[in-house]
Amino acid sequence: MIKDNVFLYVVMTVFAIALSTGAMGIENEANATTQTNATSTVNVDAGGGNASMSLSVFSPKAVEINVGESVTWTNPTQVPEPHTVTFIQSNETYAELFTPFAVDNSTQFMAVPPNANSEPSIVPQGPEGAKLVIALNDRAFSPFVIDTEGSIERLAPNANYSMKGTEKYVNSGTITPEGLTPPTWPPISEFTLTFEKPGTYNYLCIFHPWMTGSVFVQ
Repeated sequence: MIKDNVFLYVVMTVFAIALSTGAMGIENEANATTQTNATSTVNVDAGGGNASMSLSVFSPKAVEINVGESVTWTNPTQVPEPHTVTFIQSNETYAELFTPFAVDNSTQFMAVPPNANSEPSIVPQGPEGAKLVIALNDRAFSPFVIDTEGSIERLAPNANYSMKGTEKYVNSGTITPEGLTPPTWPPISEFTLTFEKPGTYNYLCIFHPWMTGSVFVQ
């Protein structure tokens, strides 16, 4: 009987240690910065959730890669909730979603279709001989790069861009879930960056500025 009790005690102790070790491993895995194997690509979710609750978060929030490796962002949300992956060097290159443009006072705008219940937002106090029209900022909605010299490049949808580390502005455009892109929006379901220089690269979503992430390149 004593031998049986000792054997049972040993088995239960080993089982408890195994459970404890497994739980610690799960917790450490959840809290760790994601690292890559050599020549691999890290996948990051931009957003998530469903019609009941959409998530404005990058997951994983921080990743660690080596020079020459890549990160690909996709949007797994079950509804057409847009997100961007936007790297901004300073506030001067921050792109607002809506921005004023000056047009000649004689400019006339026609709704499409003609009978649509729509009208442009016009601010009358524009420059002399002009009026201000509030419009969507394409540099927020579409993929763009502004390099260190200030040259502007429009990227193709679902771009794969090599990040030099000196850019003033790098934007994915509006990443929407595969098959759920609104008709008038650019068809972007992913964005990939290959990092050519060590450093810390912080980014955000223009639609949700509190939604931030980081890429640590070593």
